[in-house]
Amino acid sequence: MFRKLLALFCLILLFLPAAGQHYRLSGTVSNDETGGFLPGANILMSDGYLATISGSDGSFSFEKLKKGNYTITVSYVGYKTYETTVDLNKDINLKIRLTPKTYVSEEVIISAIRAGSTPKTTY
Repeated sequence: MFRKLLALFCLILLFLPAAGQHYRLSGTVSNDETGGFLPGANILMSDGYLATISGSDGSFSFEKLKKGNYTITVSYVGYKTYETTVDLNKDINLKIRLTPKTYVSEEVIISAIRAGSTPKTTY
């Protein structure tokens, strides 16, 4: 009986480290043309299940992730959206460079009429 319990205990200890492994996905978001960092970029993982924004130095981080495939989507106003799939089986550091996106639209005309001053009335 003691041997069976000891064997079961050893078997549990053998698989315990594999169940507790967590990984880190981190990186920076920058402008592809100038190399400058993009603070406030939106980083989504696995269809929006996890999300964060980049810091003032363009950095971001996801902690305690399990092994597997993750889809990373990075967006920033005025830039093309970046998407990639990552096979996470170790800690990964990404360097993401977003390309500026030009918006072409129709001509916009803004006009206004200046309101006159209110006439004074005397009693």
